[in-house]
Amino acid sequence: DGTTCPRSPPPIPGESLPTVAAIRSASPSRSGSRQWNIELITAFTAPNPPFGAVFTYYLRDDRKTDLEERRAREEEIAAEGGDTPYPGFEVMKEEALEKDPVVLLTVEDSAGAVVRRLTGPAKAGFHRVAWDLRYPSTMVDTGGWRSRGDSGVLAAPGTYRVRMATRVDGVVTELGEQSFEVVPLWDGGTLPGDEPSAVGAFLREVAETMRLVSAAGAVIDETSERLEAIEAALARSTTDEYDDEVAEMQRRLYAMRDRLSGDQQRAKMGENQDHTIEKYLQVASFGTAYSTYGATPTHVESLETANELLAALRRDLAQLVDVDLPALEERLEEAGVVWTPGRQVP
Repeated sequence: DGTTCPRSPPPIPGESLPTVAAIRSASPSRSGSRQWNIELITAFTAPNPPFGAVFTYYLRDDRKTDLEERRAREEEIAAEGGDTPYPGFEVMKEEALEKDPVVLLTVEDSAGAVVRRLTGPAKAGFHRVAWDLRYPSTMVDTGGWRSRGDSGVLAAPGTYRVRMATRVDGVVTELGEQSFEVVPLWDGGTLPGDEPSAVGAFLREVAETMRLVSAAGAVIDETSERLEAIEAALARSTTDEYDDEVAEMQRRLYAMRDRLSGDQQRAKMGENQDHTIEKYLQVASFGTAYSTYGATPTHVESLETANELLAALRRDLAQLVDVDLPALEERLEEAGVVWTPGRQVP
Protein backbone atom coordinates (compact mmCIF):
# COMPACT_ATOMS: atom_id res chain seq x y z
CA ASP A 1 0.00 0.00 0.00
CA GLY A 2 3.01 2.27 -0.17
CA THR A 3 3.34 2.68 3.59
CA THR A 4 6.60 4.24 4.69
CA CYS A 5 8.11 1.99 7.31
CA PRO A 6 10.56 3.36 9.93
CA ARG A 7 13.74 1.34 10.38
CA SER A 8 14.64 3.06 13.66
CA PRO A 9 13.68 6.28 15.45
CA PRO A 10 14.93 9.06 13.17
CA PRO A 11 17.79 11.18 14.52
CA ILE A 12 16.27 14.45 13.26
CA PRO A 13 12.95 16.11 14.17
CA GLY A 14 11.27 15.11 10.90
CA GLU A 15 12.26 12.62 8.25
CA SER A 16 10.71 11.06 5.15
CA LEU A 17 11.42 7.36 5.28
CA PRO A 18 11.79 4.51 2.71
CA THR A 19 8.68 3.22 1.01
CA VAL A 20 7.45 0.12 -0.73
CA ALA A 21 5.65 0.35 -4.08
CA ALA A 22 2.20 1.92 -4.12
CA ILE A 23 -0.31 -0.17 -6.07
CA ARG A 24 -2.26 1.79 -8.69
CA SER A 25 -5.76 0.73 -9.68
CA ALA A 26 -9.01 2.49 -10.45
CA SER A 27 -10.18 3.35 -6.96
CA PRO A 28 -13.82 2.46 -6.23
CA SER A 29 -16.55 5.05 -6.28
CA ARG A 30 -17.63 6.44 -2.93
CA SER A 31 -21.25 6.76 -3.98
CA GLY A 32 -22.29 3.31 -2.68
CA SER A 33 -24.77 3.12 0.18
CA ARG A 34 -24.13 1.46 3.56
CA GLN A 35 -26.99 -1.01 3.47
CA TRP A 36 -25.96 -4.04 5.50
CA ASN A 37 -27.34 -7.52 5.09
CA ILE A 38 -29.20 -8.74 8.17
CA GLU A 39 -26.83 -11.70 8.52
CA LEU A 40 -23.85 -9.35 8.87
CA ILE A 41 -25.21 -7.17 11.65
CA THR A 42 -23.28 -9.04 14.33
CA ALA A 43 -20.13 -9.49 12.23
CA PHE A 44 -17.04 -7.44 12.94
CA THR A 45 -16.44 -4.66 10.46
CA ALA A 46 -13.77 -1.99 10.16
CA PRO A 47 -12.94 0.74 7.67
CA ASN A 48 -10.73 -0.20 4.75
CA PRO A 49 -7.18 1.16 4.85
CA PRO A 50 -6.60 4.31 2.80
CA PHE A 51 -6.27 3.77 -0.94
CA GLY A 52 -2.95 4.68 -2.53
CA ALA A 53 0.44 5.60 -1.06
CA VAL A 54 0.57 6.13 2.69
CA PHE A 55 3.39 8.32 4.02
CA THR A 56 4.52 7.76 7.59
CA TYR A 57 6.61 10.41 9.33
CA TYR A 58 7.90 11.10 12.80
CA LEU A 59 8.29 14.42 14.61
CA ARG A 60 10.30 14.55 17.81
CA ASP A 61 8.80 17.85 19.01
CA ASP A 62 5.53 19.75 18.65
CA ARG A 63 5.45 22.68 16.28
CA LYS A 64 3.73 25.40 18.28
CA THR A 65 2.10 28.72 17.52
CA ASP A 66 3.23 31.90 19.24
CA LEU A 67 0.09 31.71 21.37
CA GLU A 68 0.91 28.17 22.53
CA GLU A 69 4.50 29.14 23.34
CA ARG A 70 3.35 32.21 25.28
CA ARG A 71 0.86 30.20 27.31
CA ALA A 72 3.53 27.60 28.06
CA ARG A 73 5.80 30.35 29.41
CA GLU A 74 2.94 31.79 31.46
CA GLU A 75 2.22 28.38 32.98
CA GLU A 76 5.84 28.09 34.10
CA ILE A 77 5.71 31.56 35.66
CA ALA A 78 2.40 30.80 37.38
CA ALA A 79 3.73 27.49 38.71
CA GLU A 80 6.55 29.39 40.42
CA GLY A 81 4.06 31.83 41.92
CA GLY A 82 4.97 34.68 39.62
CA ASP A 83 2.76 37.25 37.92
CA THR A 84 2.17 36.67 34.19
CA PRO A 85 2.61 39.86 32.17
CA TYR A 86 -0.20 41.16 29.92
CA PRO A 87 0.85 40.56 26.29
CA GLY A 88 -0.83 43.63 24.80
CA PHE A 89 -3.41 44.00 22.03
CA GLU A 90 -0.92 44.02 19.16
CA VAL A 91 0.61 40.72 20.29
CA MET A 92 -2.82 39.12 20.68
CA LYS A 93 -3.86 40.39 17.25
CA GLU A 94 -0.82 38.75 15.64
CA GLU A 95 -1.51 35.54 17.56
CA ALA A 96 -5.11 35.51 16.31
CA LEU A 97 -3.94 35.88 12.69
CA GLU A 98 -1.33 33.12 12.90
CA LYS A 99 -2.21 29.86 11.14
CA ASP A 100 -1.80 26.50 12.84
CA PRO A 101 1.50 24.74 12.11
CA VAL A 102 1.27 21.93 9.54
CA VAL A 103 3.45 19.37 7.84
CA LEU A 104 3.61 19.83 4.08
CA LEU A 105 3.95 16.75 1.87
CA THR A 106 4.60 17.63 -1.77
CA VAL A 107 4.38 14.81 -4.32
CA GLU A 108 6.37 15.29 -7.54
CA ASP A 109 6.71 13.16 -10.65
CA SER A 110 10.01 12.03 -12.21
CA ALA A 111 10.30 15.35 -14.07
CA GLY A 112 9.97 17.35 -10.86
CA ALA A 113 6.46 18.63 -11.61
CA VAL A 114 4.20 18.92 -8.57
CA VAL A 115 1.41 16.33 -8.68
CA ARG A 116 -0.25 16.86 -5.29
CA ARG A 117 0.19 18.92 -2.13
CA LEU A 118 -0.94 17.33 1.13
CA THR A 119 -0.90 18.44 4.75
CA GLY A 120 -0.51 16.51 7.98
CA PRO A 121 -0.38 17.08 11.75
CA ALA A 122 2.61 18.95 13.18
CA LYS A 123 2.44 17.39 16.65
CA ALA A 124 5.13 15.16 18.10
CA GLY A 125 4.95 11.46 17.28
CA PHE A 126 4.26 9.19 14.31
CA HIS A 127 1.67 10.24 11.72
CA ARG A 128 0.32 8.86 8.46
CA VAL A 129 -1.01 10.78 5.48
CA ALA A 130 -2.44 9.01 2.41
CA TRP A 131 -2.13 10.15 -1.19
CA ASP A 132 -4.89 8.59 -3.31
CA LEU A 133 -2.65 8.57 -6.43
CA ARG A 134 -4.71 11.34 -8.00
CA TYR A 135 -4.07 14.88 -9.13
CA PRO A 136 -6.04 17.63 -7.33
CA SER A 137 -9.54 18.34 -8.54
CA THR A 138 -9.92 21.05 -11.17
CA MET A 139 -13.59 21.65 -10.40
CA VAL A 140 -14.80 24.89 -8.82
CA ASP A 141 -15.71 24.22 -5.18
CA THR A 142 -19.14 25.83 -4.99
CA GLY A 143 -20.58 23.32 -2.55
CA GLY A 144 -23.16 22.25 -5.13
CA TRP A 145 -23.41 19.21 -7.39
CA ARG A 146 -20.52 20.45 -9.56
CA SER A 147 -18.11 20.11 -6.62
CA ARG A 148 -16.33 16.75 -6.72
CA GLY A 149 -14.11 16.94 -3.65
CA ASP A 150 -10.37 17.48 -3.59
CA SER A 151 -9.29 14.59 -5.83
CA GLY A 152 -9.03 14.65 -9.62
CA VAL A 153 -7.77 12.19 -12.24
CA LEU A 154 -5.44 9.26 -11.61
CA ALA A 155 -1.69 9.73 -11.89
CA ALA A 156 0.21 7.37 -14.19
CA PRO A 157 2.45 4.58 -12.85
CA GLY A 158 6.08 5.59 -12.47
CA THR A 159 8.67 7.02 -10.11
CA TYR A 160 7.56 9.76 -7.73
CA ARG A 161 9.11 11.74 -4.92
CA VAL A 162 7.57 13.15 -1.76
CA ARG A 163 9.17 16.16 -0.06
CA MET A 164 8.43 16.84 3.59
CA ALA A 165 8.51 20.25 5.26
CA THR A 166 6.92 22.11 8.15
CA ARG A 167 5.16 25.47 7.96
CA VAL A 168 5.17 27.44 11.19
CA ASP A 169 3.97 31.06 11.22
CA GLY A 170 4.44 31.21 7.45
CA VAL A 171 8.03 29.93 7.56
CA VAL A 172 8.61 26.72 5.56
CA THR A 173 11.42 24.42 6.72
CA GLU A 174 12.42 21.49 4.52
CA LEU A 175 12.96 18.23 6.44
CA GLY A 176 13.67 15.57 3.83
CA GLU A 177 12.49 13.71 0.75
CA GLN A 178 11.92 10.13 -0.40
CA SER A 179 11.32 8.54 -3.80
CA PHE A 180 8.84 5.70 -4.37
CA GLU A 181 7.25 3.73 -7.18
CA VAL A 182 3.62 3.63 -8.28
CA VAL A 183 3.02 0.32 -10.04
CA PRO A 184 -0.07 -1.10 -11.80
CA LEU A 185 -2.22 -3.61 -9.95
CA TRP A 186 -1.63 -5.92 -12.88
CA ASP A 187 0.06 -5.80 -16.27
CA GLY A 188 -2.08 -6.17 -19.36
CA GLY A 189 -5.75 -7.11 -19.28
CA THR A 190 -8.46 -8.76 -21.31
CA LEU A 191 -7.89 -6.22 -24.06
CA PRO A 192 -4.65 -4.37 -24.76
CA GLY A 193 -5.04 -0.77 -23.64
CA ASP A 194 -3.03 2.41 -24.06
CA GLU A 195 0.34 2.98 -22.49
CA PRO A 196 0.03 4.37 -18.94
CA SER A 197 1.60 7.66 -20.06
CA ALA A 198 -1.06 8.05 -22.80
CA VAL A 199 -3.83 7.21 -20.33
CA GLY A 200 -2.52 9.87 -17.94
CA ALA A 201 -2.17 12.47 -20.69
CA PHE A 202 -5.79 12.02 -21.82
CA LEU A 203 -7.05 12.21 -18.25
CA ARG A 204 -5.23 15.50 -17.76
CA GLU A 205 -6.86 16.83 -20.95
CA VAL A 206 -10.23 15.85 -19.52
CA ALA A 207 -9.33 17.55 -16.23
CA GLU A 208 -8.49 20.81 -18.01
CA THR A 209 -11.82 20.77 -19.87
CA MET A 210 -13.59 20.02 -16.59
CA ARG A 211 -11.86 23.06 -15.08
CA LEU A 212 -13.16 25.31 -17.87
CA VAL A 213 -16.67 23.82 -17.83
CA SER A 214 -16.85 24.12 -14.05
CA ALA A 215 -15.70 27.72 -14.22
CA ALA A 216 -18.26 28.55 -16.93
CA GLY A 217 -21.04 27.09 -14.80
CA ALA A 218 -19.90 29.06 -11.75
CA VAL A 219 -19.71 32.30 -13.80
CA ILE A 220 -23.21 31.72 -15.18
CA ASP A 221 -24.59 31.17 -11.66
CA GLU A 222 -22.78 34.22 -10.29
CA THR A 223 -23.88 36.42 -13.20
CA SER A 224 -27.46 35.27 -12.78
CA GLU A 225 -27.35 36.43 -9.15
CA ARG A 226 -25.87 39.79 -10.23
CA LEU A 227 -28.68 40.32 -12.74
CA GLU A 228 -31.32 39.36 -10.17
CA ALA A 229 -29.83 41.90 -7.75
CA ILE A 230 -29.90 44.58 -10.49
CA GLU A 231 -33.52 43.70 -11.26
CA ALA A 232 -34.43 44.14 -7.59
CA ALA A 233 -32.49 47.41 -7.39
CA LEU A 234 -34.26 48.81 -10.47
CA ALA A 235 -37.61 47.95 -8.90
CA ARG A 236 -36.67 50.31 -6.07
CA SER A 237 -35.40 53.04 -8.37
CA THR A 238 -37.16 55.89 -10.13
CA THR A 239 -36.25 54.80 -13.68
CA ASP A 240 -37.49 52.06 -16.00
CA GLU A 241 -34.91 52.78 -18.68
CA TYR A 242 -32.89 49.62 -18.07
CA ASP A 243 -35.58 47.00 -17.40
CA ASP A 244 -35.65 45.60 -20.94
CA GLU A 245 -31.86 45.48 -21.18
CA VAL A 246 -31.62 43.45 -17.96
CA ALA A 247 -34.34 41.06 -19.18
CA GLU A 248 -32.49 40.57 -22.48
CA MET A 249 -29.26 39.74 -20.64
CA GLN A 250 -31.11 37.23 -18.46
CA ARG A 251 -32.45 35.50 -21.58
CA ARG A 252 -28.98 35.34 -23.09
CA LEU A 253 -27.60 33.87 -19.90
CA TYR A 254 -30.43 31.34 -19.69
CA ALA A 255 -29.66 30.18 -23.24
CA MET A 256 -25.99 29.75 -22.32
CA ARG A 257 -26.95 27.60 -19.35
CA ASP A 258 -29.01 25.43 -21.69
CA ARG A 259 -26.00 24.98 -23.98
CA LEU A 260 -23.82 24.04 -21.02
CA SER A 261 -26.11 21.85 -18.91
CA GLY A 262 -29.34 21.34 -20.85
CA ASP A 263 -32.90 22.66 -20.85
CA GLN A 264 -34.03 22.40 -17.23
CA GLN A 265 -37.72 22.51 -18.17
CA ARG A 266 -37.34 19.58 -20.56
CA ALA A 267 -35.30 17.73 -17.94
CA LYS A 268 -38.08 18.15 -15.36
CA MET A 269 -40.54 16.53 -17.78
CA GLY A 270 -38.16 13.75 -18.79
CA GLU A 271 -38.07 14.95 -22.39
CA ASN A 272 -35.18 14.18 -24.72
CA GLN A 273 -32.94 17.06 -25.73
CA ASP A 274 -29.81 17.73 -27.70
CA HIS A 275 -26.48 16.74 -26.22
CA THR A 276 -24.91 19.49 -24.14
CA ILE A 277 -21.31 20.39 -23.39
CA GLU A 278 -21.51 18.67 -20.02
CA LYS A 279 -23.02 15.55 -21.59
CA TYR A 280 -20.17 15.23 -24.09
CA LEU A 281 -17.69 15.78 -21.27
CA GLN A 282 -19.40 13.15 -19.13
CA VAL A 283 -18.94 10.58 -21.89
CA ALA A 284 -15.21 11.34 -22.04
CA SER A 285 -14.82 11.55 -18.26
CA PHE A 286 -16.99 8.79 -16.81
CA GLY A 287 -15.69 6.27 -19.33
CA THR A 288 -12.07 6.83 -18.30
CA ALA A 289 -12.03 8.19 -14.74
CA TYR A 290 -12.19 4.75 -13.09
CA SER A 291 -10.44 2.75 -15.80
CA THR A 292 -6.80 2.02 -16.59
CA TYR A 293 -7.60 0.90 -20.14
CA GLY A 294 -7.43 4.32 -21.76
CA ALA A 295 -9.57 6.38 -24.11
CA THR A 296 -11.53 4.84 -26.96
CA PRO A 297 -12.29 6.77 -30.19
CA THR A 298 -15.70 7.61 -28.72
CA HIS A 299 -14.09 9.19 -25.67
CA VAL A 300 -11.64 11.18 -27.80
CA GLU A 301 -14.37 12.43 -30.15
CA SER A 302 -16.64 13.37 -27.23
CA LEU A 303 -13.88 15.43 -25.64
CA GLU A 304 -13.11 17.19 -28.94
CA THR A 305 -16.79 18.05 -29.42
CA ALA A 306 -17.07 19.33 -25.85
CA ASN A 307 -14.06 21.59 -26.38
CA GLU A 308 -15.42 22.98 -29.66
CA LEU A 309 -18.81 23.81 -28.15
CA LEU A 310 -17.17 25.16 -25.02
CA ALA A 311 -14.95 27.56 -26.99
CA ALA A 312 -18.01 29.17 -28.58
CA LEU A 313 -19.82 29.37 -25.24
CA ARG A 314 -16.84 31.02 -23.55
CA ARG A 315 -16.72 33.72 -26.23
CA ASP A 316 -20.39 34.53 -25.75
CA LEU A 317 -20.11 34.42 -21.97
CA ALA A 318 -17.07 36.71 -21.98
CA GLN A 319 -18.93 39.23 -24.13
CA LEU A 320 -21.79 39.34 -21.65
CA VAL A 321 -19.78 39.25 -18.41
CA ASP A 322 -16.68 41.27 -19.36
CA VAL A 323 -18.20 43.82 -21.76
CA ASP A 324 -21.97 44.22 -21.76
CA LEU A 325 -22.72 43.79 -18.03
CA PRO A 326 -19.97 46.16 -16.79
CA ALA A 327 -21.16 48.78 -19.29
CA LEU A 328 -24.69 48.47 -17.91
CA GLU A 329 -23.48 48.66 -14.32
CA GLU A 330 -21.52 51.81 -15.13
CA ARG A 331 -24.68 53.47 -16.46
CA LEU A 332 -26.60 52.33 -13.37
CA GLU A 333 -24.00 53.98 -11.16
CA GLU A 334 -24.26 57.22 -13.12
CA ALA A 335 -28.07 57.08 -12.74
CA GLY A 336 -27.74 56.69 -8.95
CA VAL A 337 -29.32 53.23 -8.84
CA VAL A 338 -28.74 51.32 -5.58
CA TRP A 339 -25.38 49.55 -5.57
CA THR A 340 -25.43 45.83 -6.37
CA PRO A 341 -22.84 43.06 -5.89
CA GLY A 342 -20.28 42.85 -8.69
CA ARG A 343 -20.13 46.56 -9.36
CA GLN A 344 -17.04 48.66 -8.65
CA VAL A 345 -16.67 50.37 -5.29
CA PRO A 346 -18.72 53.58 -5.59
